[in-house]
Amino acid sequence: MKTVAEYLEHERTSETKSEFVNGEILAMSGARSVHNAVSSNLNAAFRNALKGRPCRPLSSDQRVHVAATGAYFYPDVTVVCGRAEYRPDPDRSLLNPSVVVEILSPSTESYDRGIKTAHYRHTPSIGEFLLVATESETVEHYVRTGADSWSLTEYRVGDVVTFATLGIEIPVAEMFEDLEMIRDD
Repeated sequence: MKTVAEYLEHERTSETKSEFVNGEILAMSGARSVHNAVSSNLNAAFRNALKGRPCRPLSSDQRVHVAATGAYFYPDVTVVCGRAEYRPDPDRSLLNPSVVVEILSPSTESYDRGIKTAHYRHTPSIGEFLLVATESETVEHYVRTGADSWSLTEYRVGDVVTFATLGIEIPVAEMFEDLEMIRDD
């Protein structure tokens, strides 16, 4: 069992990223090319759709702190609206994400769907989150409907995801654009 201070010290001195859940430091593995491409596509789509709005997409290097549970995660994409609020640690963990995205892979899918999703639901600033499946090119869109309730809509290529929290729409096809160029399977 590790403390938050031990985790943050580990992060400062490590060459790789780790997440922190229930006193455990969990090493993150490198992502495959398709995962990285979808992440890049989503960052670009959010950036283009959010021009002129007070929101900003951030890459997977932005750590998020779930204050209610004490967990720390690195979402694949994070969108923050308004002024970003950070935990007063030297590494500036974000406290108020508006939208988070997890890109599923075979090795992380159960962790992303289970542990991470449960913790994200305890972050009051998160109005929406996506689980993006690269294998099936589908998107699960969770929208907060109350303090402890969420609705789920599933999307496929050809559909458009409406982000009510952000006031934007992003076609699912943009998320999976040009993947055939880098698929390694």
